[in-house]
Amino acid sequence: MSRSKHDMLSEMISMIEKMDHVIQQACVVKGSLFFFTRHNLEDLEKLPADFIRPGYHWLKYVYDNQYQKAEKDLKLVPKEVWERYVSWGWSLLNESTESVIIKASLKDFKLAVSNRGKPDFFKRLIFRKVFKNATKSKASEKAKSECLPITKGSISSKEAESSI
Repeated sequence: MSRSKHDMLSEMISMIEKMDHVIQQACVVKGSLFFFTRHNLEDLEKLPADFIRPGYHWLKYVYDNQYQKAEKDLKLVPKEVWERYVSWGWSLLNESTESVIIKASLKDFKLAVSNRGKPDFFKRLIFRKVFKNATKSKASEKAKSECLPITKGSISSKEAESSI
């Protein structure tokens, strides 16, 4: 069953919101990868489904695999204790088995989201170009439909003014 653009985009935004804690822990700059979340859903739905779909599947894969593992590993240590460990510095954590596991899963997560092989949807310049073309073409179609040309037999602007 094929998912609608609205469903895919909504789920992508939801996954990113859920991943926020791990994104911060992995030191991934959220805005550099998930910049599309700055746009409203209505505008994002103007993107072609063939452009959205690979991004959706890639993000779903990262969410189901690297994120879930990192999230599970982070639960090995209570959040307050982990934050205290981080504030003390990574060198002190090298002794702890939990810290080795957590650092490895965060590294895997960071590598997955930083991968050059990610879909075009997550490549800023390509996204901007496709987004601009998609939103521009829809806006220009609307403008064209609202501005009907004067044709033979239609009332001219001068006639319209004089009839008022």
